[in-house]
Amino acid sequence: MLDKLKNVTSRLPLSKKSDQLIVGLDIGTEFVKALIARVNGDELEVIGVGRAHQSLSDMQSGAISDIAGVVANCNKALTQAEDMAGVSPRQAVIGIAGELVKG
Repeated sequence: MLDKLKNVTSRLPLSKKSDQLIVGLDIGTEFVKALIARVNGDELEVIGVGRAHQSLSDMQSGAISDIAGVVANCNKALTQAEDMAGVSPRQAVIGIAGELVKG
């Protein structure tokens, strides 16, 4: 996830590369994971992380089967990361993988 966040921050204008916050959200079949990082030039400093377990009814074979459950898990993971970081960022990079994801 950090590599994907670094890729995103490398495209930020120079004026936005200091003290910028960014969120990574990885929506997986087993877990939703959230990470909050502070951009310091070309470096990322992880300041908050969170994780929520997906129930068997939330995701099946890489596809969302209970959108409300997945949204609740995203909120739980993000809240954990925000509580640890002491901030609530406004931008996110979201990763969703699976056989049914195209593009």
